[in-house]
Amino acid sequence: MQALRRWSRLRARPAYVGCRTATFATVQSSHTQTNREVITRLLRLVDSEHQIREYLDEIQSTAGPPLAVIAIDPNALLPPSRLSSTGLQLERLIDSLVFLCRVGLLPVVLHGELNVGAPDTAELEYDRRSEPSGLIRRIRETNLQISTLLEQRDVETRPLPCSVFTAVAEPDSRERSSQMSDPSMAIADLEIKSIRSAIRADCVPIIATLGISFADSRLHALDLMDTAISLTRGLQPSRSILVHPDSPPVTSTGRLGAPSVLTTEVSTGSNIVIKTAAELGQAVFNTAPSHRSRQGSHSVESVSSLKAFPSEDALRRALERHPDPTVGNDVDHFLSRLESEDFTAYYDHDFTASFPEETIRNLAFVFPQTTFPWQTRSLILPDSNFNELHGKRSHHSGIEVTPELAVFAVSRADWRQGVADKFWQRIRADYGALWGSLEETDPNLSWWRVRSTGSFRRRPEEKVVLWHGKIA
Repeated sequence: MQALRRWSRLRARPAYVGCRTATFATVQSSHTQTNREVITRLLRLVDSEHQIREYLDEIQSTAGPPLAVIAIDPNALLPPSRLSSTGLQLERLIDSLVFLCRVGLLPVVLHGELNVGAPDTAELEYDRRSEPSGLIRRIRETNLQISTLLEQRDVETRPLPCSVFTAVAEPDSRERSSQMSDPSMAIADLEIKSIRSAIRADCVPIIATLGISFADSRLHALDLMDTAISLTRGLQPSRSILVHPDSPPVTSTGRLGAPSVLTTEVSTGSNIVIKTAAELGQAVFNTAPSHRSRQGSHSVESVSSLKAFPSEDALRRALERHPDPTVGNDVDHFLSRLESEDFTAYYDHDFTASFPEETIRNLAFVFPQTTFPWQTRSLILPDSNFNELHGKRSHHSGIEVTPELAVFAVSRADWRQGVADKFWQRIRADYGALWGSLEETDPNLSWWRVRSTGSFRRRPEEKVVLWHGKIA
């Protein structure tokens, strides 16, 4: 007991090294507590093992963090009841944004003017219409306020109050759903480089719905929904989230504005989600969205001849759009290979095009007459029915064959939306055994490792060979 007492006295003595140790321990304890809170909150949102699997795939399968364009409705911070307050709603919003950053989903915040009180409606409309400069000033102040609150929570931000959108006069424009923008101005251009720069620096972009018009060298307030559509098209995020009050956003014409507009305007595969400030943290899992663009009708088709593609031009454009090591820079050489070898190709359509059935968006190629690369690779003479050779012996040569997944060209945006999984499931339905190779630096290597039976590295090619199923 006396020894313990002496030890406690020794620990209590102030010393130069001890001061540093105590400070470090305090900081470490703070970070540990924060991590515990994040993990606990994340686990409370889990409904199934499938959610965890999707979350891990999304976080690990991309070169950068998955993005979420978060458009904050002007009335999103109005208290839903007398028991709440605007300050509490703002605190919940900031807390949700911090949580999304901590778990790996990078928010791209988009906002206009935010209602933080309930002044007289007539006075409010008069103020907004008669003083456009005042509206712009308030939007810029809001931009700084959101950035400051996030910085206070140790989240690096990049305020972008006026350098993202270019505005142009649109005299015949329709009436906007809100008086918080200039109805005569439309978006002419989107400056994406500043946003990409912030993302590469691991900073949260805070974007104001302000656009500069080069015709009059002035800033103009733009419509939130128009800017959200433009931003979603440009970034191809994992999610597009509208933060709104308890009642859904309705336009002046009486129709539900955000879901219908975003669903019809944004590209295929983008998830459209509506959340309140308190619910925003639930968007970490990419399941059960309120509205989803035409991803539900997505299908993967397969062909085994060049003539079966929508057109050779569509195939060529798809191969040029998706650079693949197997194809290389010589698309003509790859097309000539397709003329001389058996193959099965899988592709989907671009439903944002005027004639989707004439397009190819993503594609994959399987060559069934190949051998696994632990021996000298050789081309097997085709059998009369190569579909029976899925991992079986060739009657012509007596050499075991294993089909090769040679090309898997899915865009990064579609990969995040589960399109790669749909291609993989479709291919597995046709082939019980497959092999393929990737560069060691491929950002999707971890995604493939989860789905492979085994793998090994090949030197000096610096490639990883993976296989699925029983190989020959």
